[in-house]
Amino acid sequence: MPTAKILAKHVREAAKIWDRDPGFRGFRNGTTYEVRIGRKSYPPKAIASYANELAGNGILSPRDFAGAWEGKWHKQLENAGFRPEKKPDRTASMTSKRAELPMELAGLDEGAEFAEGAQHYAQHITQERNPKVVKLAKAQRWRDKKVFECDVCKFDFAKTYGERGAGYIEAHHTIPVHLMKPDHKTKIADIALVCSNCHRMLHTMRPLVDIPKLIAMRARAAKS
Repeated sequence: MPTAKILAKHVREAAKIWDRDPGFRGFRNGTTYEVRIGRKSYPPKAIASYANELAGNGILSPRDFAGAWEGKWHKQLENAGFRPEKKPDRTASMTSKRAELPMELAGLDEGAEFAEGAQHYAQHITQERNPKVVKLAKAQRWRDKKVFECDVCKFDFAKTYGERGAGYIEAHHTIPVHLMKPDHKTKIADIALVCSNCHRMLHTMRPLVDIPKLIAMRARAAKS
């Protein structure tokens, strides 16, 4: 439960975080509700999670927004001046994201570098990120393997969830963002693609571990 009030400034900053890194912490675009911030619509759960942390409270994951609990956080956003609304009823044909991905990412220069790490706050979630390099990393993986598997556990969202999971994978910056210098240039090779569980382990374990260490930890656990 929140211990500090979520303010309008927290909500606006949360929107900026989503703009920099859509899908951060495993959140996805809402299927039923949206919240208007400025001229754009955002997923209320993600905005509530980021705003709650910026207000000095704890981290909320997608699993913390179930049923009536979600309504509680909608109220928090409304109290800050941003009322979540039901999305317009749209009947859209479902097209496999696997098929769409190469077209969506066509034309991106995979040799490019992108400036990251300009610090707004000390917190990891308020670091500058450029989502274009993440798209490039996903495009390169698709071209090379035609599958999105977790680099740690090999989990494939499409195999488990079918079309709903097709094309979904999370990007992990192998160089911790909070250690980046203001002029740091991130390359595709700096991005690992991981599932939500492994991504959480990479960020929440202390001391921080890298991909090879997490793979080794899983192997040891499997033998025990």
